[in-house]
Amino acid sequence: MHDIEADLDEEDMPATERELADDAQWKLIQKNTFTRWANEHLKTVNKHMNDLENDLSDGLRLVALVEVLSGKKFKHINKRPNFRTQKLENVTMSLKFLEEDEGIKIVNIDSTDIVDKKLKLILGLIWTLILHYSISMPVWEGEEPEPGEREKGATPKQRLLGWIQGKVPDLPIKNFTHDWNDGRAVGALVDAIAPGLCPDWEDWDPKKSKPNAKEAMDAAEKWLDVPQLIKPEEMINPKIDELSMMTYLSQFPNAKLKPGAPLRPRTNAARVRAYGPGIEPTGNHMGAAARFTVETFSAGRGEVTVIILNPKGQQETCEVIFNDDRNKTYSCTYTPQMEGDYRVIVKFSTKEIPKSPFNVKVEGAAGDASKCSAAGPGLEKSGVMALHKTYFEIFTEGAGRGNVEVIIMDPAGHRERVKPVITKKTEFTYYVEYTPKDAGIHSVQVYFAGHQIPNSPFSVGVSPPVEPKKCYATGRGVQPKGVRVKDDAVFQVHTKGAGDGQLLVQIIGPGGVEEPCKIKKIDEYTYECVQHPKTQGNYVINITFSGQHITKSPFKVDVGPFKTTLIRAFGPGLEGGTCGYPAEFTVDTNGETGALGFSIEGPSQSKIDCNDNGDGSADVSYWPTAPGEYAVHVLCNEEDIPDSPYMAQIQPQTDAYNPKLVSAYGPGLKKDGVTCGSWAEFTVDTRKAGRAPLNITAIDKEFNPVEVIMKDNKDGTYSCQYLPKNHTKHVITIAFGGCNIPKSPFRVDVGPYKTTLIRAYGPGLEGGTCGYPAEFTVDTNGETGALDAIPGMSRSPEFRNTPSAGDEIVEACSTFPWTEGLCGVFPAYENIGNKRGNAFIAVEIDAFAHNRELCKHNGFEVRYFEYNHPSLEAAIVNVSKEAIEMPLNPGEMKTLSDVINGHVDRLFTTHSKLTIISASPVHSYRQGKILHREPCIVFYCRNKGIVPFGEPPFPKKIDDIPTDVREGFYIPCGPSQAPEVYNDILRVGCSIGRDQVPCSGSLGGFVRDRLNPRNVGFITSYHVLIHINSIDPDHLSHEPQENQFVVQPSDMDLEDNKELNRDRESWQKNRQCGKVLRTFNGVHERTGVGVEAAFISCSDFTERMPQGAYFAGATERMFNRLGLDHGTTLSHAKIIDPAHVNLHTVMYKCGRSTGLTKGKLQSDTACLRSISGYRAILSNECSAEWDVTLKRQYEVSVPSDAGDSGSLVFTTRGNQTYIIGMLEGKTSYHSTIVTPINAVLDALNVDILNFSTPTLPTLHPNDPQRIPQGAYSGDLPAEFHNLSLVD
Repeated sequence: MHDIEADLDEEDMPATERELADDAQWKLIQKNTFTRWANEHLKTVNKHMNDLENDLSDGLRLVALVEVLSGKKFKHINKRPNFRTQKLENVTMSLKFLEEDEGIKIVNIDSTDIVDKKLKLILGLIWTLILHYSISMPVWEGEEPEPGEREKGATPKQRLLGWIQGKVPDLPIKNFTHDWNDGRAVGALVDAIAPGLCPDWEDWDPKKSKPNAKEAMDAAEKWLDVPQLIKPEEMINPKIDELSMMTYLSQFPNAKLKPGAPLRPRTNAARVRAYGPGIEPTGNHMGAAARFTVETFSAGRGEVTVIILNPKGQQETCEVIFNDDRNKTYSCTYTPQMEGDYRVIVKFSTKEIPKSPFNVKVEGAAGDASKCSAAGPGLEKSGVMALHKTYFEIFTEGAGRGNVEVIIMDPAGHRERVKPVITKKTEFTYYVEYTPKDAGIHSVQVYFAGHQIPNSPFSVGVSPPVEPKKCYATGRGVQPKGVRVKDDAVFQVHTKGAGDGQLLVQIIGPGGVEEPCKIKKIDEYTYECVQHPKTQGNYVINITFSGQHITKSPFKVDVGPFKTTLIRAFGPGLEGGTCGYPAEFTVDTNGETGALGFSIEGPSQSKIDCNDNGDGSADVSYWPTAPGEYAVHVLCNEEDIPDSPYMAQIQPQTDAYNPKLVSAYGPGLKKDGVTCGSWAEFTVDTRKAGRAPLNITAIDKEFNPVEVIMKDNKDGTYSCQYLPKNHTKHVITIAFGGCNIPKSPFRVDVGPYKTTLIRAYGPGLEGGTCGYPAEFTVDTNGETGALDAIPGMSRSPEFRNTPSAGDEIVEACSTFPWTEGLCGVFPAYENIGNKRGNAFIAVEIDAFAHNRELCKHNGFEVRYFEYNHPSLEAAIVNVSKEAIEMPLNPGEMKTLSDVINGHVDRLFTTHSKLTIISASPVHSYRQGKILHREPCIVFYCRNKGIVPFGEPPFPKKIDDIPTDVREGFYIPCGPSQAPEVYNDILRVGCSIGRDQVPCSGSLGGFVRDRLNPRNVGFITSYHVLIHINSIDPDHLSHEPQENQFVVQPSDMDLEDNKELNRDRESWQKNRQCGKVLRTFNGVHERTGVGVEAAFISCSDFTERMPQGAYFAGATERMFNRLGLDHGTTLSHAKIIDPAHVNLHTVMYKCGRSTGLTKGKLQSDTACLRSISGYRAILSNECSAEWDVTLKRQYEVSVPSDAGDSGSLVFTTRGNQTYIIGMLEGKTSYHSTIVTPINAVLDALNVDILNFSTPTLPTLHPNDPQRIPQGAYSGDLPAEFHNLSLVD
């Protein structure tokens, strides 16, 4: 919380100056600045203030300003405050909201001070808002506090000043007043944020202060979007107000440079600095590595050159490595070869930097690092948290002379980002503190006398930071009023984005007694909590995450006495709704007397309408204007009825659907005419209303639910029916998108039970046998009327198999004669139009098998199905105009992903012929002849409409999401027959395989081992190293083992490539390029992503490791065709955040068969069962040679083919490449399956290798280093030539 008095004290505001006359310069500057700051925010809601002193007095602009800053809406305000009481009410409401909801402590400022226009206190209030919303609360990009700074509670002033000092280290900026008067400081700050925007600030004449400030501030406003909250003439005023300067400068931390800015980079060696023990006058020893760092941030572009001169004037070697970090640092290391005085000369762009040359006295032989040790929590494998300080100690007793040095490498391989602080505690003990900034494996290297001590480097696992204030609670159980004794007081705690921490819930009841609470984890970020209060009174609910209170905790809940009531409330408005439409519900008193009342609490004020139906019930509507959770209170005699308040989730306003355009009609909705025991039918028509969930409920007079059977007619209409069992009033509620449709709820008076003379009898009503008709008789006994459903008869009798029939067909399948080309035999039945057909024997055969003569076996029909020859429906949909031009939007993708991930395990277990589950924007009808834009879940299977015996048909809906069934399957991109070439230096996408095993695939990318950062190599797909194309059962045991050799090119490349074989003797012995070090084939526990990948170490084959991650066979023509920059490589690639992968992300890959290709995302949640598409059937049980289920995969349109497995899929943004995933295989309908790269790297415990100074390869129109056999030309198979494709 912010205390205005404390903040003013902390900022050292001179009391004497604050008491100057009203026209004092500081007050005028501050008033102008604060007014401009407020107007910058008010302009987003088309409001403006001319006079800060007068314009806030009625509270309207104050309310508007607070709403903009907080992002929340007030429920009620006096829009025409003509009276003082109305003005005070507006201001009081704003101040109360700031204190109670936003956590801003306001002292010595009352609503009367604002209404009475007391300028000094008004300025204090605005400063409080600036401190909270502009300085204290935002997270600044690039902010790196010193270790312990946050823990010590740095003031906003210290935080802002520290950030500026970090950006402008060349100027001694120590305050927010006179240090800015000459205009040079603001020029330096602008140039630090956008190098080249004010490159000449160092040459500015301090006497020309106004032109200096104007040039810098104009540039900041035009190119950095930093409004001039103060004017240049105010900044150079000796009486400049400190708070005004802080307000203006607080805009810079998150400023972004606009495209097209006139940057004029300037190289300035004077801005370079060097530091480290290697350039200290003393402490370095002969034969011990001496290290130092050169920092070139804000010095412009240039090269660092280091010259080491020994006492004889001879030059010694110095290793200089560019770290490519935020401060543009270079790590320099040299090893003195003799005692004496050394000179270290450091140059930047041929000019010496400040303090160069450095005179270093090198002493005799260094001590023995092997006699040192280190210990402490900062070296443990676990227990360290990002942004939290940790420590360890180094012990050097008995080791002799030498310097202690610590280098910490973060997960990205940066050496300078985490800076350790080393303090010498005793003669032989050093205390080291550091604060890791990112989660992941950190490598802590401890040196003594230039050599690493035993066990160094230490691998330290850093967990993500914990932010309890990102947690929040929802639900009835934390509402201030409404909960009663014996209630199930339920609430949810949401922890998404808060990090890994422990959730604790403590409930203190009346008298300080702690009450029990049941906590159940619903999903990764949601917990459900339930308490059962036993005593009336005040309860306090403390909810903490990692030991700290979450937002708005502790919660105060007033539990009322146990109570029963006849009043009932029901309807969709008690559960949810949509902004822009009324949320409606019904309250029925059932004869209970009392004054009914209603109250709605939530993110917005909601207008309430109540319509008395005259029968003891009332229909209530409320109009929410902002999304979020609302508490709907139903009151009787000003007390909540039991179960009140009801918690409704209101969705944002949308144009995707309109419940007012839905109509419902039919006899089942009419007031009269429905009789007990007879089916009541009606139709719901949504064709004009768009797409949204349709929910229909029915209850009788006793509020017992009545089942409503709903059938989707696939044309926007639904046929519905229900069977009333009681002679009472029924209420049917129809909601579309969570909102009532017109005339809903429908009230139906059900008539008495109707008797009949009609009777039905016969064996078909009791059972039957597969393959034979089930028959029964209906006798009307003279009664007239159209036969439909009669009492005592099921609406739709289902066929029931006897146990003997199932046993017979299973036995018949087991005795079916096995012949060449046969792939599988199983009992099955047809499922067409939700009707189950007769059982038959399904035989899966190879597409080339000719033996299909057997039509019956053991009395059962035999049907043949080609194992790997699906229909064209899936491919037609995949390339259709509807799928390409109207892809899934992010909201649809998220909804479908959540449903698929929640049901994938059950679906794969229940349906043995299910191969792929994915999402699609298009629903296909009549084998792809009719396509409708309808987001759906797609089931891909071997043979559509054929269901194995004992399994159910595919569901038509899952969690109200429609499903579609198409034929299709997935195969890994196994070995290619296209020959590859020998690459003396490994490249991304070149051909690899296991030594002496006929398998091949693509080299994905180069990586570094997290467990041993010195160990480098590359990654590929797991199945690349498996012989997948053989029908020999012995190959089942040929899985890759540790230390087995990997070769380039693969064994398969040698079979048909005459060019390779001609020069084979010259390179055959050098074909080995790595050893299998680590593999993973399963589900990654943390992400739930299916991963099959391998890490190949090249530590013993360094001669084949490249200087950069270049693409194999990349030609100028390829880059031009794809629109890629010719210098694109993966040498400095970063890992993309999965949240930033969307349907508009253009993706590329370089594989050994199809080279460089591109495409886009189609689905981010494909789940698939991998069955080899090759003839890999090994026994009569139809077991596949290599079979694994991959979950949560990307499905993309990047073209791929056999041999491309293992290649990396990436995207570009500007000059930066970002890796998205690893290519695993393709589908039969020409999409490609990609595993998210984060899961692959975590599963293998590796990081992408960043090369320090790669040189770009020379490109030619046709690169002779590669024979692009079978390169992708953009063509589809012949059967697609007549399709209309959309580019």
